Amino acid sequence: MDQQIKTRINQKVFQQYPAVKGVNPKVQLQSKAKGTYLFTYKSSATVSNKKKLPIIVKVICTADGKILKMSTSR
Repeated sequence: MDQQIKTRINQKVFQQYPAVKGVNPKVQLQSKAKGTYLFTYKSSATVSNKKKLPIIVKVICTADGKILKMSTSR
């Protein structure tokens, strides 16, 4: 996957989920036949009682940079 495509996907994710801004995602080939990739962003946020809350954002996209699905867990 091209670096420019990764950068464009990162920008879209950072706009939607600012809590993971600056995180370097783990990129895996999800399906070779379909040409899809899985980006996994892991971060944490501090909540009001000073505990850390893990945040995981998963993005499924095509090799040309089209985002198919974006999900988060908190």
